[in-house]
Amino acid sequence: PKWTFTAARIILKVGSSAHVYNTTFRLKGVPVFYLPYASPPVERLGRESGFLIPNFGTSNTKGTVIGDSFYWAINRSMDATLGGEYLSKRGWALQENYRYRPNEASFLNLSYFGVLDRGITTTSVNQAGQTVSQTAKQGGEDVKLNAATTFAHDVRGVASIDYLSSFIFRLAFTENFSQAVDSEVKSAAFLTKNLLGFSFNGFVARYQNFQSS
Repeated sequence: PKWTFTAARIILKVGSSAHVYNTTFRLKGVPVFYLPYASPPVERLGRESGFLIPNFGTSNTKGTVIGDSFYWAINRSMDATLGGEYLSKRGWALQENYRYRPNEASFLNLSYFGVLDRGITTTSVNQAGQTVSQTAKQGGEDVKLNAATTFAHDVRGVASIDYLSSFIFRLAFTENFSQAVDSEVKSAAFLTKNLLGFSFNGFVARYQNFQSS
């Protein structure tokens, strides 16, 4: 197989719980990571609240990165992931996601990403020969909402909303290349009603370009 997941000890209760001790994940026989303990969900619904695998890393701009997330299976129709990271050079980063699916015709996805930035300190020499230090904070937040539902009298509503507090924040902290080079922020929402061959529609949109005059 391309990957294997082995453990020294496994306690499994079918349809209830699983406890795995001293487990190693291998890709093509090469150990990728080791966990002293893990508890994967095995109940019939396939979802269970609990902490996810912690993440560690290093970055030239962020320093040492340590983080973890908690997955909350609220009920059969909604769940949420609440997480945070500590960036040794910058501060704290928060990541939250909420999903709601009440029926086949409706859904709501809400995500939040924000950084409480301590700032970057740079030094320069002024005309008088004095060394001047300046601290530039690049923190901010990015909120995205996507939703669709059918209201009373078969009125359908759809929304795709994006809020970005600062383009500098996106440049400094996004891990998506397409976002880092995109200065546009677009939001749109509409309502529509079809009746006897006629379509009645209402539409509102908001457009921002942080690099436009």
